[in-house]
Amino acid sequence: MGKNRSVCLLVLTLFACTKQEVVQEEPAIEQVELSPLAQQDAGGFVSGVANVLVTEEFSQLIETDLEAGVLQTKSGSLNSALDGLHVISMRRLFPNEGKYEERTRREGLHRWYRVEYDASQSLTKAEHTFFNVSGVEYVEGVHKIKSLSVFDDPLLPKQWGFINTSNKGVDINVEKVWTNYTTGNPKVIVAVMDTGMDLNHEDLVGNVLPGGPGGSKNFVTGGYVIDAEDHGTHVAGTIAAVNNNGIGVCGTAGGNAATGEGGVKIMSCQILGGNSDTPGAYKWAADNGAVISSNSWGYVLDVNDNGVIDADELARAKELTIDGAEKAAIDYFIKYAGCDNSGNQLPDSPMKGGVVIFAAGNDGIMYGAPANYEAVIAVGAVSSDGKRADFSNYGDWVDIAAPGVAIRSTVPGNDYDGKSGTSMACPHVSGVAALVVSYYGGPGFTADMLKERLLKGANGDMLPSNSRIGPMVDALGAMTYGSSDTPEKVASYEVKPVSNSLEFTWKVTGNSLGLPATGYALFASKKHLTSLNPAKPGEDVYLSVVEVGELEVGDQITARIEDLEFDTSYYVTLAGYDYGRNFSAIAEEKTATTLKNNPPVITTTYTGNYKVHAHETLTIPYVISDPDGHALKIDFTKGSEAETWMQGASEGAYNLSIKGNDATPGNYTATIKATDSYGLSTSLSISYTILENQAPVVVKSLDNMIFHSVGEKFTLDMSEYFEDPDGETLRYSIDISNKTVLNLNQQVNTLYGTTLSFGLTQITLTGADAKGLTVSQSFLVLVRNADTECQTYPNPVTDYLHVSNGEMTEISMHVVIVSATGQTVYDNTVSASAFSPASIDVSGFAPGRYSVTVSYNGKEFKYTIIKK
Repeated sequence: MGKNRSVCLLVLTLFACTKQEVVQEEPAIEQVELSPLAQQDAGGFVSGVANVLVTEEFSQLIETDLEAGVLQTKSGSLNSALDGLHVISMRRLFPNEGKYEERTRREGLHRWYRVEYDASQSLTKAEHTFFNVSGVEYVEGVHKIKSLSVFDDPLLPKQWGFINTSNKGVDINVEKVWTNYTTGNPKVIVAVMDTGMDLNHEDLVGNVLPGGPGGSKNFVTGGYVIDAEDHGTHVAGTIAAVNNNGIGVCGTAGGNAATGEGGVKIMSCQILGGNSDTPGAYKWAADNGAVISSNSWGYVLDVNDNGVIDADELARAKELTIDGAEKAAIDYFIKYAGCDNSGNQLPDSPMKGGVVIFAAGNDGIMYGAPANYEAVIAVGAVSSDGKRADFSNYGDWVDIAAPGVAIRSTVPGNDYDGKSGTSMACPHVSGVAALVVSYYGGPGFTADMLKERLLKGANGDMLPSNSRIGPMVDALGAMTYGSSDTPEKVASYEVKPVSNSLEFTWKVTGNSLGLPATGYALFASKKHLTSLNPAKPGEDVYLSVVEVGELEVGDQITARIEDLEFDTSYYVTLAGYDYGRNFSAIAEEKTATTLKNNPPVITTTYTGNYKVHAHETLTIPYVISDPDGHALKIDFTKGSEAETWMQGASEGAYNLSIKGNDATPGNYTATIKATDSYGLSTSLSISYTILENQAPVVVKSLDNMIFHSVGEKFTLDMSEYFEDPDGETLRYSIDISNKTVLNLNQQVNTLYGTTLSFGLTQITLTGADAKGLTVSQSFLVLVRNADTECQTYPNPVTDYLHVSNGEMTEISMHVVIVSATGQTVYDNTVSASAFSPASIDVSGFAPGRYSVTVSYNGKEFKYTIIKK
């Protein structure tokens, strides 16, 4: 009767509270956050204790009073809370230690307080009471904690076969057997047929039988000297390394050294390592008190020893069976272990008959002898992830599985090591068998009873169905198999509706040994449940199953039956069950009515308009929730390609982004639809407008600039000269006609210039919007010598002679040009400025030297030029 752990039809969910607003009184705060387990006064929390985080302002208000030991502070709302909960004490969780108080406060640890209150008050009440105190940021219960090691053996955390912390539950489930049933019994002797073991190993010596008559024996030499070898020592440690002795590893049935409880005894029967009398070892063991035989050995199948089972070897393995002499010896052990000559159980024997346990083999094939002998228990190997080890032999002849990969145990010389193989799986089963005999053994207990508990109490649900190595050995399952010591029925419980779920709250009950129930089944039906059989509730009964886990008797637990009909009345009850799925009596029948279904809710905090320019991206946050906590399906229908719908960082948070440049101007509508798991939906339409784009314009003309020295600097804010009617920040580009005159740098809207040499250059500035529409304007920059009021250039000249001055605006200038022979060839008045020089056509002049006289503002300037 393997235990089916897939009984759960509905999953129990723990639930978290959302953030709540708090009335603002003394130091005002915006909001507080409920702890993740608020609303669940479950076991796992210390009764009457909570941790409270307050604001900095509030800590200053209350700290002096609380440090003085006074439970009346300057905060009226806090005093009211302390009185309402019958608070015993409230103190800083991280007290002032003086030297490091500065950094304690810097990290905010001084704001945490430990509150002890009347244990009859619920954690939920305590949380909500403190949440009504302005200045409280956070409240949490204090979890119960326990050591992860039941014993103090330092290597136990590495023995995943006993307690698997990486893949919880993938182990032999022995911890509760150690704590609640037995750790072993010296009256139980396990014969280890193997290599010799280190009888003096520090972690074995208390649980091994010394070599000699009635004890350990070497069947290779025929004497009593046992050779200390790795394999046998490792196997022995898994079965019965001394527990709780502060050194090394634990054994499955190694006792408890700290309490003086001895473990089972190991009889070393050395059969490996030479020409041994293997059959004689079984008779010796049976005749000298052993009732369990552990065999981590098998026949050689890889005959040519090349590491591969070829076709011929596989065919041989398929037909291979146990040798006749060994069969006879094993049959003798099974029949006469623990018995007198007539086959009757000896008065001081823990069991009538013997059980022989064999490793299935490490060839990775479907065959294996002698483990395939039907009278023995064949053991396959499992890795820590719950899968069959790739080396393990398998098939319908394999009876049970156990941890066999990277198993930590004893090796000679007071040392420890990890090994893999079905050789390591076998002693786990032998050890569990020894625990069962240690607890139940005595007059009338038989080998068949042991096998039934061992095999039918195994966990049939842990391993994949195609493993073909039997169920996983389960120490607690073997110990509780067939038990009628069920948990007490639940005497009182509360039930309340949560949408279409019914939430039960009750306290964990235990059996006559004080062991808590393994779990509970919750029932609801439209018909009376007074005659309900909890093991077979019927098709018209709603069922939810919750396992107790780490909770203890008396701890509070909360669970739900979900997916009921809305607005419907039900009869309800619940029943506890033990590890073997044996149920207690059902609790008193009650009635409860589920609530009606509420539609999903779609909200947004956005209050602006829904008009988008081409350069803009409008992001609108939404929160989509279901008042009843149901799962939601969210559908979003686009109105245009400008939209992006994304899920936010927190649960139920979404963002709609509308990028104006990704669609043509116009009016659009998007739709959000939220549908709960029962088909009830809410829709929200979002209408928005993408506006027409307008080209940027000039708002101020650029003036020409004149500088009179190299190295002068200027700054120009381009946004003062251009503007976008849509409010967009323009992107600017700059073109310069003569880069030898100026060096320009641009940072966003600002233009930085530095003069490099004398000369004139034109700068053109262009502003562009998101759609690529542009606006431009140009200005001139002149760099000239401040000492030169008038200039003529070029010299020599070919066609046009330019005449300029240092004025920003044009003025009249009288220009006379005389040839080298004294003939006046040009006499005229021209208009010119620094940026608009006068141009005189001299292309018709004969080549040669000329004098130029320029007169203006009462001044006269003379130059000599060469005409080419």
